[in-house]
Amino acid sequence: MKELAELRKRFGCRRLHVLLKREVLVINHKRTERIYREEHLSLRIRKRKKRASQVRGELPKATRANELWSMDFMQDAMHNGRKFRLLTMLDTYTKESLQIEIDTSIGGKRVAPVLTEVGSVRGLPESIMVDNGPEFISNALDEWVHTQKVKLRFTRAGKPR
Repeated sequence: MKELAELRKRFGCRRLHVLLKREVLVINHKRTERIYREEHLSLRIRKRKKRASQVRGELPKATRANELWSMDFMQDAMHNGRKFRLLTMLDTYTKESLQIEIDTSIGGKRVAPVLTEVGSVRGLPESIMVDNGPEFISNALDEWVHTQKVKLRFTRAGKPR
């Protein structure tokens, strides 16, 4: 558990339990919580310091087709004021639009099947670039990434992490 906590510093007890359960190292969540407390792994809530904005770094470049995909959400409203969302997915090398999923609500559980559908037609990429939106950091998408062996690259304000 200490090794996982070192690798994923921002994960709390529940997320660590999911990872441990995935590797069949622990079954009971109460035991995970007890060990988590005994090892003093609880997260400290820190107040963020205000920083001056930094120069944005260059985004990673793809060298061939199907190496790196990008996904993001857009939002618009109909004439009656009802909002809808668009999940756009594209290959960053060929600039080809792979899929545009449109609905009034698209969550992480919906993103994973869309990725599977596109992957069955084109094959899965090595990595997918996404922002830190709630749909992309959800447990459902994390589970899909783990089973498909695809790497997620998170960007923040246009700067890769």
